[in-house]
Amino acid sequence: MSPFTVPSRPWRGTGVLCSLLPVFLLLILILFAPHWQAQAQALAQPQSQAPDARAAAPDDQPLRIYLADGTVVQGELSMDTVTINTRYGPLAVPVSQIINFTPGLNSRSDLAQQLDELLQEARSEDPAVFGSALRELETLGPRIVPVIQDRLGEVENQEARVRLQELVDRLIELRQEDDLLLDGDQLPSEHLIEGDRLVTTAFTIVGEINPRDFSIASKYGKLTVTLNDIRHVQRETGQAQTTNKTVTVQGMHMVQRQMASAGVRLQRGDRVSIEASGTINYTPRGSNAMVTPAGAANYGTYRPGIPVGMLLARVGPSGDFIKVGNSQQFVADRNGTLQLGWACADNYATRSYNWAGEYKVKVRATRPPG
Repeated sequence: MSPFTVPSRPWRGTGVLCSLLPVFLLLILILFAPHWQAQAQALAQPQSQAPDARAAAPDDQPLRIYLADGTVVQGELSMDTVTINTRYGPLAVPVSQIINFTPGLNSRSDLAQQLDELLQEARSEDPAVFGSALRELETLGPRIVPVIQDRLGEVENQEARVRLQELVDRLIELRQEDDLLLDGDQLPSEHLIEGDRLVTTAFTIVGEINPRDFSIASKYGKLTVTLNDIRHVQRETGQAQTTNKTVTVQGMHMVQRQMASAGVRLQRGDRVSIEASGTINYTPRGSNAMVTPAGAANYGTYRPGIPVGMLLARVGPSGDFIKVGNSQQFVADRNGTLQLGWACADNYATRSYNWAGEYKVKVRATRPPG
């Protein structure tokens, strides 16, 4: 045997450990059994979740139905469920869970045909024909932008394609100003798509809505309409809605020129709060002459009581000016998009000065419930 070899001997403790192993397992079961039982009971109980703002069905609030002819009806659908056929199969949606829905072009044959004819005429080489078609398309509003964009690839004539692209650009700008008002009620600006769009308290579905005919129970009696007659259906929320926006008013946004759109569509009765800060270089008086939202009377006035530089607001393009200054609160007296601009002296407003600087304007609009 080598002097470095250690003789092998069996360890006598192995048998002892093997004999004690069942005892150890029994002790573990005794000690931890209550804890494991409590965990199992907890897992078996339904888990509480944070409340979802969309989980509460607004079934106690009426629907507002905007019809294609401009009529607005408030009431309820005389059915319990609406089925929408999707590529994954049909879904039955309880009417009480519907927030809004918009029929697509596939369901509005009259509008689809009108768009096809106008887009065809817009490709004409006759200025009278394509001019009339473009004007009619523009009256349909920003909602047709996706339709035109989808068809642009089919237009081979370069001049016609340019005309339609310019129309798209104008409609995108118009989207900031177009209130889409029907009989004093504000219609949500929904882009048209091929399929019907239905928004529930849980998710949004696109497909084909059934039935195609609807009975509406209103305070004036029962009204039957087809899906082709409906432009949009919206359920009242019953809660106050608040919109917050930060808007940049630049030197070019004078009240005499083009006011800046706040991108906030107001309805009569909405409460509006505005706060503003910043400076604009009043160039005609020198490179160091600055005006603020509060105005600078030492540089003159735009109108009595309105110093040069003062921030003004109005609701819609025909609304009266509202003096904002550094801050202001008011209630909208009409429907329209909120516009913001600064007051310049009339004799300088049309000149090509470099109006450097800007106002940062914070807008908060609250719509009362109902």
